Amino acid sequence: MRIVSIVFSFLLAIMPSVLFSQNQQSGSPNNVYLPGLLKQNPNASIFYNALLATGLSDTLVQYLDPNYPVIEYEWTRQAHLDGSPQAHYNETAYETGENADRIVYPERREFKYTMFVIPDTALANYSDNYCTSGIHNLDDLREYAEKVYPEGAGLADTARASSLNKLLSYHILPFWLSYDQFNTRQNKIIDLRKNLDELDVEDFFETLLPHSIMRISTPYDDSGKPIGIYINRKGTTHTRLEDEGIRIAQDASEYNLPDGITNICINGGYHYIDKFVLYDAKTRNVTLNTRMRVMTSTLSPDFINSGARGRLNGATGNKAIDKIVYTYKPGFCKNVDWTGDATLFFVRYRDNTFSTYYGEEMTIRGCFDITFRLPAVPTDGFYQIRTSNSSLGGSSVSAADRGGVLFYLRKDANDFIPCGIPVDLTLNLDDPEVGGPDIDDGLLREHGYMRGPDSYSSLGNDRYYYRKIICEQYLEADSYYYLRLRLIVDDKVFPFNFIEIVPSSVYSDENNPEDSH
Repeated sequence: MRIVSIVFSFLLAIMPSVLFSQNQQSGSPNNVYLPGLLKQNPNASIFYNALLATGLSDTLVQYLDPNYPVIEYEWTRQAHLDGSPQAHYNETAYETGENADRIVYPERREFKYTMFVIPDTALANYSDNYCTSGIHNLDDLREYAEKVYPEGAGLADTARASSLNKLLSYHILPFWLSYDQFNTRQNKIIDLRKNLDELDVEDFFETLLPHSIMRISTPYDDSGKPIGIYINRKGTTHTRLEDEGIRIAQDASEYNLPDGITNICINGGYHYIDKFVLYDAKTRNVTLNTRMRVMTSTLSPDFINSGARGRLNGATGNKAIDKIVYTYKPGFCKNVDWTGDATLFFVRYRDNTFSTYYGEEMTIRGCFDITFRLPAVPTDGFYQIRTSNSSLGGSSVSAADRGGVLFYLRKDANDFIPCGIPVDLTLNLDDPEVGGPDIDDGLLREHGYMRGPDSYSSLGNDRYYYRKIICEQYLEADSYYYLRLRLIVDDKVFPFNFIEIVPSSVYSDENNPEDSH
């Protein structure tokens, strides 16, 4: 088996260049890194020159982690596709045989990037609050950046705090997302969405700008069809639209690329936009003054780059593919830290019948002790941090596999501080300790709980699915915060779906109370 593993690893090492060179003419990823891809586009010269000037081009040529360990064949996706009897499964009392998850490690650790680019032709006539005469070269772009981020004016472009560096960094995500991967788009999932006229399908992502967050959403029209995908949009087409956001180009004709050139390469790609994406005062204080519901499958770039996020059970009809879940090696998963073999966690995309928002889930198992770095908040202030929970109190397996968890929070490298007493994840909303079957929403919140979002399936009325308010804490925009989950009994399970980070302006406004969506 060791020989098979070595051969398999060799094939993985050479596979990208072989595949991409064969498929280049068919519109598949180009066999270059992202800066080289941008260089090939004569209509992206200003953004390309900015990459060189800031030194961000050096970051965007990363692809494979050379320190990543060799993954034994039996732990790979290929082993399941081959039907190998040595392939690893996660079989429990209620998920066995054909229903068992196929557990794999990523065969490689890949670094990928998504860049948002304004083409030169659009920059030539550019106009907004910071510019009225267009941007024609790198000097113009630098001058524009210094108006948006004046605190970085005069610094060398390569300094991370420089204006140009900040401007460009906020246009780059540390993972690759094709157009159909920004938000959930599977029909089975969208069919379960309610209130599409009041709450867009949306996700929140980190960018290469330190301590920043980006909101990407898909609004739908009255007929239930998506009208596009937008960055930092606030409000919906049916309610008060406070910020229309920046539209991401979708149709190939919008790119107008020369023959033989695509917008995708071996370590990511770029999308056209027609306006700058700015992390200025308006974005931070107004547009992102909102409830951030962050899916656990987006907490680490490694979840996205490995392919763990975005699959739908039953989508292919091949159970060997549909049931694959990913787990990770310690030290090779950004933003996540855990205690060796005692903690097991799996990122998977559940089918639409399971009680998880958008069907996405991380399952944490064992005698776990795991820490996640939270996305940065846009402004200083008080925030509630909430987690989702599915207690499974009425299922065939009861709540026996749930347990008590103590939550902690720490700022940057400071010590962890417990967030109250341990939380009993076996309880459901009918339990007197939580509130009881007839409790109203206001009293439920006073007890530290909230019903599940009513924007998806029947979760809002499900007594076994709810949100737990972990803490109310003053958070600073220029710091990172870490949420730790420590099990206080042996060998249990926590199905972890999303984290909500909610400013006090949303949850404590008596005149405009937070919606239930």
